[in-house]
Amino acid sequence: MKIPKKTGAKRLSFAAAAALVFLLLFSRTFYKLAENIWQYYKAKKALAQETERNIKLKKEAELSNKDYFLEYSARTKLGLKKEEEIEYRFEPPKRKE
Repeated sequence: MKIPKKTGAKRLSFAAAAALVFLLLFSRTFYKLAENIWQYYKAKKALAQETERNIKLKKEAELSNKDYFLEYSARTKLGLKKEEEIEYRFEPPKRKE
């Protein structure tokens, strides 16, 4: 049984494909393109995170303008009280070791 020899056109197309793969893999432009694509996806992800954070901050800013939030913050963070109120302070229970 005879094995058919490869024709010149097949060899030429294989050589062209190999050269193209070689150029793509070892080309500086290819690496720059891959690096730019990677930076694009990282920036897109960071933008999505910052957009989500911005939405949360806007909601918090809307809450901070409400009277009950201001009163709650003044009581918990600053330890303030109303004039008629009596303040009670308790020591936290000690841990049993």
